[in-house]
Amino acid sequence: MWDLTTGDTLRVLRGHSSPVTHVLALDRQRALSASYDKIPRLWDLTGGDVVSVIAVDGPVTAVAMVPNSPWGVAGLASGRVFSFKYSASVGS
Repeated sequence: MWDLTTGDTLRVLRGHSSPVTHVLALDRQRALSASYDKIPRLWDLTGGDVVSVIAVDGPVTAVAMVPNSPWGVAGLASGRVFSFKYSASVGS
């Protein structure tokens, strides 16, 4: 995360073991990330912690969440779409 005014790095979110392919800011407190490591991650942006993970059966290239819901979808490199429900939320 960067300060858009100064360009300074505010926080680096660490946890993926392969390249990150997509990041989706859900609100000011949460983000969802996709990676070739096959694990979409839900992040708490205020603390930089991983809140929840979902393991899927292939590299993840895109993620989306249903607004005001714990449900989301992950697009896999294989062309498949995987739906999921996170068991934890931040700022809800």
